Amino acid sequence: MTKIEKNKLTMYHAVSAVLSAHQESINTLAPLVTAATAFKDVLQNIANRNQEFSDVLGVTAAKNSVVEDMTEKTYIISKALYALGRKNGQQEVMETCKITVSDFTRLRETEILQRCVQILTYAQTYTAELAAYTITPEMVTSLQQTIEQYRKQSDSKDSKLAGSKAARNVLFDLFTSADELLKKELDTLVELLKNSHSDFYSRYKAARTIKDLGGSQKSSAKVTDAVIVTNENVTESVTK
Repeated sequence: MTKIEKNKLTMYHAVSAVLSAHQESINTLAPLVTAATAFKDVLQNIANRNQEFSDVLGVTAAKNSVVEDMTEKTYIISKALYALGRKNGQQEVMETCKITVSDFTRLRETEILQRCVQILTYAQTYTAELAAYTITPEMVTSLQQTIEQYRKQSDSKDSKLAGSKAARNVLFDLFTSADELLKKELDTLVELLKNSHSDFYSRYKAARTIKDLGGSQKSSAKVTDAVIVTNENVTESVTK
């Protein structure tokens, strides 16, 4: 979610909180009841779609952690294999295992996986000989398990990423719908209650002015109505 969308969402939640706190006022105007319900439904859908993006970020972070672990284990084993290959005159082993930490940072993920698998294969072939170079069978097995874990993480991320792209398009449309409901319906209908329900009217207007919360010194207005959003699942309250 972009910064602009986050700022909008802050305002959406504030408006929703006011609507929830002044249901009696809203009930006096049937079209406003319909518009308010539609707005809250859109807000809930935004929360649901945004969760999909959060899931993707979590999967990406987990996969990056596994990549780091996999390359570190591979690097250590590669040093021992290089020394063993040099001792035995195995040029192919030496060429495959001659790799630095910076080399890993320049490779694409598919290339990193390929190199790690190649080095694992050599390590499994020469497990007994590697003992003299402080590489234990458990270390070789650990690398194998980490590679398998990476593959699972990668498949999970690819699956979630495909869904997140579709969710991104839906999220854009939901923000558009929320803006239209506010500007074309709620703002207009609330004006009809300006005189008869002045407290609701003033609180609604205050909530609509929230543009940039979260440390900015350039908020579009100072809101003194103390609108509080308790969580992202659209459970709100307004202090009076």
